[in-house]
Amino acid sequence: MWANYAGSTPWSTLPRDAEISPCGRYCYRTWRCWDLDLPTAAFIVCNLGCGDPLRDTRLFRAAMDRSMRMGMGSCILCPVFGYLSETKGMFKAALDPIGPENWSRMESRLSSCSVAICCWGGGLTWHWSVHESIFLRMIRKWSIRLSFYGYTNLCRPKALGSGLSLRTPLVKYIPKFPEK
Repeated sequence: MWANYAGSTPWSTLPRDAEISPCGRYCYRTWRCWDLDLPTAAFIVCNLGCGDPLRDTRLFRAAMDRSMRMGMGSCILCPVFGYLSETKGMFKAALDPIGPENWSRMESRLSSCSVAICCWGGGLTWHWSVHESIFLRMIRKWSIRLSFYGYTNLCRPKALGSGLSLRTPLVKYIPKFPEK
């Protein structure tokens, strides 16, 4: 399956979809599928980093690459902050960067996946510092096994594309708080 998409078939031809809020300002999840018979990997990311959730960004290509190498047939990106914006300035100005239904829907989205990987990195600290403890308490209650690739220097799960080797192993995620 990997060989079929690594070079001969462009990423843009893969089936894709996104769960958008009724107002159109938030994306709660976006996915790509290349084999319905194989399991799904979910990546919990900080935000999608673009205004178009169906665009194949560098972040999504990294998630698809990791998923394929793990033997998955599809991948889902679940943003902690669902606000769709083209620039950081627009994102910073958002009154509700999370989205009205984002976190309440995240548990059900993740529970349908074979593996859920935390990889939100150290970005967006101006919003994240306010919401992080709430989000971490919430995910501790879920009965979902969360994995990650290691901690950043801010004690957050490393982001995809942050110098991770393809051989970096997944380990069980246990929330860790920075020392003050």
